[in-house]
Amino acid sequence: THYKHDPENPGSLPSNDIMAIYVDHFDTLWVGTSEGLSRLYAGSEQFTHYSPEEDTSNSLISKNVYTIYEDRLHYLWIGTNKGVDRFNPVTEIFTHYQASLTEPDSLSNNAVSAIFQDRYGILWIGTYSGGLNRYDRESDSFTHYHHDPKDSESLTHELIMSIYEDSQNRLWVLTGGGGLNLYDREKDSFTHYLEKDGLPNDFVYGIVEDQQGDLWISTNFGLSRFNPETETFRNYTASDGLQSNEFNMNAYAIDKNGILYFGGING
Repeated sequence: THYKHDPENPGSLPSNDIMAIYVDHFDTLWVGTSEGLSRLYAGSEQFTHYSPEEDTSNSLISKNVYTIYEDRLHYLWIGTNKGVDRFNPVTEIFTHYQASLTEPDSLSNNAVSAIFQDRYGILWIGTYSGGLNRYDRESDSFTHYHHDPKDSESLTHELIMSIYEDSQNRLWVLTGGGGLNLYDREKDSFTHYLEKDGLPNDFVYGIVEDQQGDLWISTNFGLSRFNPETETFRNYTASDGLQSNEFNMNAYAIDKNGILYFGGING
């Protein structure tokens, strides 16, 4: 089945430029595009659309939707180039979160690249140039994590590519230029894994855990199998049969049989 934008069909996708896809716990399909957010109920062929509207604050904050995530309370968090929206799919109410120079506990940066809720219920929001945010639901505010050259335990880079929690409750933050960051919940700090430690490249896209507990990491120079216990890397490149050495953002998955999938510039 193909879903495409059809100017003659208002129930089709609003754009063929797809930037995010998410299936919620109701099996509803959510599609983020360059022309807003679209919702497709299971069994339906017609999309419902959400886009910014000038005459109301209860609308999508931006038409450019980069990432979509459902939290445990079944709110949808929608990352855009102008901040993040929390959306109640039942009441269809949007709550906007944006960076503000006058509010130090606001979102650190409006261009949102990654959203993830860990098993402790903490919501993490990564940005393209403003580091990492930890959301506090009680105070409805954010704590920021930035790269600080003077702090060896700070985040290594401001560009966050993805956020992942493995089976041992370890929280991993992948960066575009600063390698792999392991968050220490007790110390509220980071341990780093970079090229000098064996990572094939410091521009890291995605991470998936296999059935043996190893982490497979896609980068700008091949694929790496990382053992978190021994802290050792085994790297693979195009010469080992990969589609190319360069992979892409949000292009990684594991199926129910444990088969790993990674997408790059050549398949």
